[in-house]
Amino acid sequence: MQFTFCAGAFILLQNVQQQHSTHKQKSGHVLCSSERNFDEGRSLSNASNTQSRRQRKKKRRRWRSNFNEQNQFLQRSIDSFLAGDYAHRFSPDAPAPNPLLSAGRTVDTSLRALRELDTPYPCHGAAIFLRFCIPLSRAERLGGNDPWKNILRSSLTPAMLARNIRASSQFSCLFDWTSLDVMEGVSNPNPSRWALSGRQATYVNAGLFFEYGPPEIVHFALKTIGGAWFIDSIHIGAKEKVELPSWDIGDDE
Repeated sequence: MQFTFCAGAFILLQNVQQQHSTHKQKSGHVLCSSERNFDEGRSLSNASNTQSRRQRKKKRRRWRSNFNEQNQFLQRSIDSFLAGDYAHRFSPDAPAPNPLLSAGRTVDTSLRALRELDTPYPCHGAAIFLRFCIPLSRAERLGGNDPWKNILRSSLTPAMLARNIRASSQFSCLFDWTSLDVMEGVSNPNPSRWALSGRQATYVNAGLFFEYGPPEIVHFALKTIGGAWFIDSIHIGAKEKVELPSWDIGDDE
């Protein structure tokens, strides 16, 4: 009887141990499977994130490239307009900046071209005048308090320049004058606005006379570029302080 009880207990213990071993194997298998699934998911997630980052970088590079191309195109277009590009070809004898022209002759030539606005083509005179003007810098295009450069800022074509000058209460006097006197080598007429100095800058006064009404004194600030004089800014003087200059470049024939 005792032997039978011991044999039964031994068999029961073996069954328990076998069940426990089987349970551990199953648990280990489940654990290994879960870890593998987690590692695989993490790998897929990392690969997806890496691909997304690469795509975002490509998009940013493409956007920057397109933006730079558009910005350069716009910059060239603005420079082309402000440089006075014109639909008609200039004749070989059309006035243009020249190192042989003095500052006074530069002002005289540009004003005479502007007065003959539509000869030989519409707004041809304004296109010639723009040839003698310094293009605005990038900072000046964004804004400023110089009335003349405000005119240039909104004048992308010769036709717009002519229209803006005609509509301006200050600068409309640049049209319709009947005679012209120019004086070189004058002192800075407007120190609060102009601060040009040195050999590459000078000031010129032009007296504009009209068939009716008082004359106008127009102050020009000029700079040299490549040895030629260009108009940097224009200021209209007060009518009541007009004095006729003692030297002139010449009257109209």
